[in-house]
Amino acid sequence: MKKIFAIVASFLMMMGSLSPVLAAENNPSVVETTASNITAKSAIAVDENTGQVLYSKDPNTVRPIASMSKVIAAYLIMKSVKDGDMTWNQKVSISKSLETVSANNELTNVPLSASQTYTVRNLLNASLIYSANAAILALGKAQAGSSEKFVDEMRTTVKNWGIKDAKLYNAAGLLENQVGDEKYPGTSGEVENEMSAKDMAVVVTHVLKEFPEILNITKIQKSTFNTGTEELEITNHNELLKGAAQFEAKYQVDGLKTGTSEKAGEDFSATGTVNGRRVISVVLGSNENQRFADTKLIWNALMTKLTILNTTLKGQTSVKINSAKTAKVKLELAQPLSYWVPKGQGGELQVSGVKLNNKKQKAPIKHSKIIAAANVKSGKDQFLETNRGVHVYLKPTKDVESANVFVQFARYVSNLFN
Repeated sequence: MKKIFAIVASFLMMMGSLSPVLAAENNPSVVETTASNITAKSAIAVDENTGQVLYSKDPNTVRPIASMSKVIAAYLIMKSVKDGDMTWNQKVSISKSLETVSANNELTNVPLSASQTYTVRNLLNASLIYSANAAILALGKAQAGSSEKFVDEMRTTVKNWGIKDAKLYNAAGLLENQVGDEKYPGTSGEVENEMSAKDMAVVVTHVLKEFPEILNITKIQKSTFNTGTEELEITNHNELLKGAAQFEAKYQVDGLKTGTSEKAGEDFSATGTVNGRRVISVVLGSNENQRFADTKLIWNALMTKLTILNTTLKGQTSVKINSAKTAKVKLELAQPLSYWVPKGQGGELQVSGVKLNNKKQKAPIKHSKIIAAANVKSGKDQFLETNRGVHVYLKPTKDVESANVFVQFARYVSNLFN
């Protein structure tokens, strides 16, 4: 009998039209007046939760990322602490080579001494707040046993995140000829870490989802570092933080990391909230003293040209369940979806790939039960790690009653002939 009344799942795609949200080269609808004004060679802005791309300018070209590399390194340190392989109060020794690197006045550093030890927490704070280069190199070496092995971990990590074109040589983002004995074997002294703006956004997304507490460090505008002989004041290079030179209250930035080198120009990965949503933006290759202005232009465009559509898509898609009293079971989102759309434009989102969680799903079904999954997007909108759209879960719009046995049998016979 079970075979006779086996459920044959089908799905309907809701068709609609909505102007794309992203600002790609062929679709300047979001920031047509802004794109020409930013100096960055590459840029991107995305919704952290859904991955919806809100703005982009040449996002796929691989460019130097300089000290933004420290975000990847910090992820591995925080993961090691979480896994119990390191502790925040663990003492880290400094090699003579790293002592020399820390004394290089041409680099951003806190002074480190081979005769002192420093805690993991203090070194990570110095690395993320002040962008201390020798500090993050020391952490990588302590975590993996050697700088080479730590870089191998960095490469594996980004590869696991789907990043294929990254070029990583050291934890700090310095030129290889600036890291002393920590140079990766077989590399030229003139190479440095490189990644695209899109891939850097992928990095930040993964780090924030797994370790949102990184913001407890990157939002600090001023702090101190104990050198072993004194408390040294350190200042965050992120000038959009409260108390910094370019702070404006309307831009609710609480991180993340700057990067600067001769090849890179000025880079900046920022995160904060816009319209109540956490946004990640990346600019690569901004002109001197322009990375924060570029970021503000992008964020201002998001604030003024976009709005949030909150929807449950109630009854706009369905699945067929033969055992239900009404075989066409209308669905809605299990959780409301927040989707960015251009201000003043309306329309319907597209639902695709609706699939029952259980192909043998039978009525009765409670309204609260999640029975299907799908993807939602609008038009040509792009997403950070997939172009299928926002992955969502669906439930019935109301309790689903069972059809009687005769109706179910009639549907089964009908399906045989159809």
